[in-house]
Amino acid sequence: MRKMRKIKKTELKAKLVSLVFIALMTLFYEKKETPDEVIIRYKYLPLIYIVLIGGLIFSILLDEITSTSWGFLVWAFIFILLLIFIIDIHKPSKEIREAMKKSYVKISGSKFSFFNPYTVVIKKRGK
Repeated sequence: MRKMRKIKKTELKAKLVSLVFIALMTLFYEKKETPDEVIIRYKYLPLIYIVLIGGLIFSILLDEITSTSWGFLVWAFIFILLLIFIIDIHKPSKEIREAMKKSYVKISGSKFSFFNPYTVVIKKRGK
């Protein structure tokens, strides 16, 4: 009979943090890999533009309506969101940059559309 290993609290916390981190790291893109190509699709890229424009309008209106300055809280939220976005797309951007140097890349779609998302197809070459 197999013995079950007792998990320590610190181990459990570390595993939980790593799962949350992994979930956040693919928040703005999805990656599919086939034997012939790698497809990277930025599904929620228009969301960044919506948040930036909406945050700008909301912070201006909030500062005009209220007597205190609360607009900086909106910009703090936007800054955190942009930081998560930059960290999230760093890995695929690096992969795309390397493939562009070797000229194996096909880009399609629009960065402003949810229905036709910005898509990068990287062709794999035999080694």
